[in-house]
Amino acid sequence: QIQSIIDKPMPNVSTLGIGVLTTEDRDMWSHHRNMLKSHDSNNRQCLFDIDSALLVVCLDHSVPKSWNERSEELLHGSSQNLSNRWFDKFQVVSDPSGTLGVNFEHSYADGLAWNRWLSEVWYDMQDMPNPEGFSALPRLPEVKELPGNKGPRLLKFNVPDLLFNNMRKAQAVAQELVARNHTQMLQFDGFGKQQIKQWKASPDGFVQLVFQLAYYRLHKRLPP
Repeated sequence: QIQSIIDKPMPNVSTLGIGVLTTEDRDMWSHHRNMLKSHDSNNRQCLFDIDSALLVVCLDHSVPKSWNERSEELLHGSSQNLSNRWFDKFQVVSDPSGTLGVNFEHSYADGLAWNRWLSEVWYDMQDMPNPEGFSALPRLPEVKELPGNKGPRLLKFNVPDLLFNNMRKAQAVAQELVARNHTQMLQFDGFGKQQIKQWKASPDGFVQLVFQLAYYRLHKRLPP
């Protein structure tokens, strides 16, 4: 299914897509979403298909040149990929190098559930034994196509003229937010979560303390 999408001619990456509206403030996106739904039944069906999916897969067209760029793509998407995201859903983001990452918003899903899912998928992909307490994923038969399935169906929204202006505004606001956000990835090999647990501390709490210490050393005062 995914290969059939990849084999098709790539759309213009600069094309403004409906996904950019999901970067908006929640109330604003709700308003724009209702505009789409009230416009026609096709839009309602497109939104239903997206809402009822377990997750969305974002196929980016470019490969990040550094770990910092990759972190930015997974956190919010670059200014070129803002339309290739749907922030209402759990997103699996992939680029042409085959690298995968995830992005999800915490208000509708707890991280523990997705972390468990990711762990099981990771061990299954590497053909490694499952960690203690994890049940093995069932082996599913590999099939080239599903009976009666004609392949992926393009979800083409009918966008009201008024909404195009709102999409351009949403893109401008999102691009400004992206420009104001600075991401720096640090790969630390000194120790990991197992060592922190041996110190009778929570790995998450430990990292939060590290943030506060870094802030204090930088600004000479405690975080507000």
